[in-house]
Amino acid sequence: MSNPLALSRLLQLSSVSLPVGGYAFSQGMEYAIECRWIKNFNDAESWIRLQMRESLAKVDLPILRGAMESTAEEDWQRFMFLNDLSIASRETKELRLTDTAMGAALLRLLKSLDFDLPECVTQEGEEHSFATLFAYAAQKWGIVFEDAANGFVWSWLENQVAGATKMVPLGQ
Repeated sequence: MSNPLALSRLLQLSSVSLPVGGYAFSQGMEYAIECRWIKNFNDAESWIRLQMRESLAKVDLPILRGAMESTAEEDWQRFMFLNDLSIASRETKELRLTDTAMGAALLRLLKSLDFDLPECVTQEGEEHSFATLFAYAAQKWGIVFEDAANGFVWSWLENQVAGATKMVPLGQ
């Protein structure tokens, strides 16, 4: 990444301290631990790898790319289609709530930073996916997709590892 400002913005957007509550949601890991699907380090690693391969790679990252493209093109109809697709792709009520709660928190943050948000994003009562708003911010801050994707995955992965460390005996 050659743009220092874009790098700084990517680090902010991907930071565990970004006030969107990502650290508060287990993304289904807590349930998997209760069901004893995850009992140790190897189980946690397998779970995280599976989520990365099946959810992030096949759902979130394509939506991230499309939402960045639609933001660049100001194609808000496509942007909202991807937003709705992202929310509909969540397998459980908990995962949908996680996505929309983090999306709502990111929207509040973007508003506080005086982002020039399109009407479809600021419309009352509309639910927003974290992935599409992450894409919007990344595009507006001049972050290229590959870097945005790395930041998005890093943020998710850091939260998963932190959750596993707290909930699973990992050799401590």
